[in-house]
Amino acid sequence: MLKKIKPLDAKAYAVNQDSVIAVYDKLSKQQLNVTSYTDTTIDGTMNVAEDGLLMFSIPYDPGWTLTVDGKDVPLNPFKESLLSANLTKGNHDIHLEYHTQGLQTGTLISLCAIIGLLFILFLKNY
Repeated sequence: MLKKIKPLDAKAYAVNQDSVIAVYDKLSKQQLNVTSYTDTTIDGTMNVAEDGLLMFSIPYDPGWTLTVDGKDVPLNPFKESLLSANLTKGNHDIHLEYHTQGLQTGTLISLCAIIGLLFILFLKNY
């Protein structure tokens, strides 16, 4: 018995090292200088040479908020995956903060359930 063999597709790619180095050099001139951070916040400064896109290596989640020079700036998903925002030319103070969505609602529901359970236990004993 002969088995039918499926065709195999193969692709090869090469990277131009000089191009990678040139892009890295350009991007490294405009980095966020982190001044402080916690589990849910990042503070820093940045000197932007020209209007452009600030991209973080943080996965996009609507719980993140960005403040630039004390003003709220909308965050957008870059390529449907990473946090990004538009910045204007100049020196900026950056504050990035995360708030878990639904945390307050979940906490309230849990407290109500605990109170209800304690009430039921109280009624059972009396």
